[in-house]
Amino acid sequence: MRKIAEERRKEKLEDIRAKQRVRERIERDKAERALKIRLLDGTQLTQSFKSREQLAAVRLFVQLKQQDEAGNFNLMTSFPRKVFSEEDMEKPLQELGLVPSAVLFVCKK
Repeated sequence: MRKIAEERRKEKLEDIRAKQRVRERIERDKAERALKIRLLDGTQLTQSFKSREQLAAVRLFVQLKQQDEAGNFNLMTSFPRKVFSEEDMEKPLQELGLVPSAVLFVCKK
């Protein structure tokens, strides 16, 4: 009986460890699924922003990373297709539906 009880305890402990590993992997995946930005030349930028930050913060981030096309671009999503306007730049990412993660494309004006 003691051997059986010990085996069950070991199995439960292993199950708990496996669940913890899965939770940790999910957290890493969430962090990796942050905001991804695809530039005009096809390269990708990945950056995390707070949900309350304005879309203008993302635009500024892209401007700093992309020196050659500074300011001469729009941000858009592919599905549903939406090109963000100047009015949208003042709205928080959460309000624009870009939370918990999103992929934005940089397109020419």
